[in-house]
Amino acid sequence: MPGAALGIGLALILYNTLLNRWPPFHGRLYVPLNLALSALLVGSASIVWGLDAESMGLGPGQGPGLLAGLGLGLIAAAPMFLALTTRRGARAVADERMAGLSSRQIAYRTTLRVPVGTALTEELAFRGVLFGLLAAQGELQAALWSSLFFGLWHVAPGINLVDSNSSPTPASSRWPKVAGIVALSSLAGLALAGLRIWSGGLAAPFALHATLNSLGTAAAHLALKRTEKTAPRA
Repeated sequence: MPGAALGIGLALILYNTLLNRWPPFHGRLYVPLNLALSALLVGSASIVWGLDAESMGLGPGQGPGLLAGLGLGLIAAAPMFLALTTRRGARAVADERMAGLSSRQIAYRTTLRVPVGTALTEELAFRGVLFGLLAAQGELQAALWSSLFFGLWHVAPGINLVDSNSSPTPASSRWPKVAGIVALSSLAGLALAGLRIWSGGLAAPFALHATLNSLGTAAAHLALKRTEKTAPRA
């Protein structure tokens, strides 16, 4: 593995691990800090390591890929909304991190925070810059390594998710759950990398990622509201 790719991968994991433990990062700083990270990565890849737009998946002619990713995102999100028709399904989809959020805050998350702060940043970092730096070793190697780093990027968010939805969370049950989140994230990264290879750019994986995560946020909010309404009274 090229030293630049290894350094970037480790730096990304450190960035997300440290900032996810810093409370202000979960507020208004989330989008601007992640956009600054994206700009730094793309600028460094271009100026320092000589990657062009096409190498980073930013070449022209990606309209069909954008539509394909959007369609796949809608299909992938549909089961979450179908799950809302039953109490058990709603409990599985609900996320306590949505508790107390207003409709305006949910709209902000689904239209800006998730697609721009999360999906765009992660696609530029992992399927864009990191994949581009590793592509000289072959697309399979690039997909595998970028997906591994993508999974490890989710350690701190995984801890936050587990702790928010399990109270209390003993270490014996927390870490297996976090490991499962990391493994699933790595598999998702492989799927997104495969979509990048198939489509020839970042538009398709970005559209899938942004659509699925935004709709997942909306579904988690609706599920939590349903579980609160159906919870037995004391």
